[in-house]
Amino acid sequence: MICFRDRTFCTAACATQGCEQRLTSDVSAAARAWWGTPGAPIAVADRSASCADFTPDGSGSRPEPTPVPITSTPAAVTAGAHPRKPETRP
Repeated sequence: MICFRDRTFCTAACATQGCEQRLTSDVSAAARAWWGTPGAPIAVADRSASCADFTPDGSGSRPEPTPVPITSTPAAVTAGAHPRKPETRP
């Protein structure tokens, strides 16, 4: 699957500044500009468990992942595809 910059961005609430993996508003804006419309494919995950530079943003614990809204529609829906009917056997 194609995704912005071919990487997974981190959604953890982290106080580390300057991290290239962090999903920021600048990254989201660059992805939108690259894609041309809202709903650019951006791979995201909470990478705090495996990150040596993770610093909690003051909450004192690892946060829950930040939900990312899904704004695109699957290709089958936009192409007018119909759901598959179950097979029947005599």
